[in-house]
Amino acid sequence: MAVIAMQEDWTAPGRNARCKVAAALVMASAPASVNASAVDRTCQCLIILLQAAQRRPWVVRSEHAPEPEGGLCGSSGGHAVKFEAKGTNWFLTDVRIFGARYGSFWAPKENFHVWACDDHLNPIADFPFPYSSFARGRERWVSLKTRPCRVPQQFAICVGFNATGSKGVYVSHDKTGSGRSLTALPGRNAAPFTKGDWLIRARLDERNIRR
Repeated sequence: MAVIAMQEDWTAPGRNARCKVAAALVMASAPASVNASAVDRTCQCLIILLQAAQRRPWVVRSEHAPEPEGGLCGSSGGHAVKFEAKGTNWFLTDVRIFGARYGSFWAPKENFHVWACDDHLNPIADFPFPYSSFARGRERWVSLKTRPCRVPQQFAICVGFNATGSKGVYVSHDKTGSGRSLTALPGRNAAPFTKGDWLIRARLDERNIRR
């Protein structure tokens, strides 16, 4: 009975055709002796996997109003944003990126890198993070905690995913176009990003460094 109920649900209008076919094949091939609820659970898992594989990343125009406009791949050129602190006694504690991983279902067993840099993109600190920090599917804000790192008043955040055609992270942008966003990695020539501003944020904390 559970199998029939699920089959009726997944043949409802608007459901994905591949998911329906896959579920029907599992149901048809299951021996009569197999418990219906076990087949039901197997079909649900298969449908979830198929849906996850078919999701496409989105790009947003602003932090609060995502719209399906396509994605921008984190290429070998990297992503960089310049920032200005309120003074010279500020520490980077957190970097937030709005994006989603693409590629295989399981995250690569490797790290990507976030660099705190000076205004000329010379690295101050390197923070590695696992690729699994980003999920596949729809883009979302990912918070990456860093060890406190003192930054100059004019500084930049660079992000490099060592992306290829089969793995990487889609990073979203708005259409502000402040001129502070670049395609760049530390110590390399930077190119202006002219389509907007990367949705990369830096969180700073002011501390008294005198003991």
